[in-house]
This record gives sequence, C-alpha cells and structure tokens, in this order.
Amino acid sequence: MIGGYAKLAAVGLGRAPLRTMLRTVVVAAAVALLGSMLVFLGHSLSTMTASAVRSVPLDWQGPVGSYPAARRVAADASKVRDVLAASPAATAPFFSTEHTAAAGDIRSAPGAILAISAPASSRAPGPMKIE
Repeated sequence: MIGGYAKLAAVGLGRAPLRTMLRTVVVAAAVALLGSMLVFLGHSLSTMTASAVRSVPLDWQGPVGSYPAARRVAADASKVRDVLAASPAATAPFFSTEHTAAAGDIRSAPGAILAISAPASSRAPGPMKIE
C-alpha cells in the first residue's frame, strides 16, 4: 500500500514539482505548528497547575494510633521544605450533634471535631480558620 503512495508522489513530483514541493512544505508547517502547540499546552498546563497548587495551603493529615506517633509525624512533617507549621492534632468523627437552647433544638449534620493544643495554635502562621 505504501508503495502505491510513493508511486503517486513520484508521479506528482514529475508532473508538477513546484505544486508538490509547496504541498510538502505546507504539510510540514502544519505538523510543526501542531507539535509546537501540543508542547506549549503541555508545559503551560503543568506551570498553571504548579502555580495554583503552590498558593493553596494544604491540610495534610497523618493517620496514627497514638499521641507519641502523632508527635513523630508532626516533627517529620515540620522538616519538609515550605511547611509553615506542623502540629499533632486529633479529630473525632460524629454522626450528628444536638443541643437544646432557648431558641429551640439545634441539630448538626455529620462532621468531625478538631482537637488542637494551645501551644500548637500559637505556632500557626496566621489566624486559624476552620471551614
């Protein structure tokens, strides 16, 4: 099959060499533009992702079974470059909470309670905001 294409190209080159050369140049330019566009998009996507992630604070949690293990994980995490603060903290999941107040019953959806020590909250790089 490729032999047929080569024969067709040779006949076209013999009959109209300028037109065949022009077609070859146009196809080569189109392939070069497409390749450069793909390289540009690939690089810009990785650059945009890196710059977007770099500006977002990360809440990384190391699941451990004890407080000494949590202290060890926090100490290891604090040695990582660009980590602003690392402290041992505990979370406790709950299905719902209920409180009876003067305004009536107050119920919550499932969530978790974060327990952090006072010294750890004073080492935070800015005001602590729980969302």
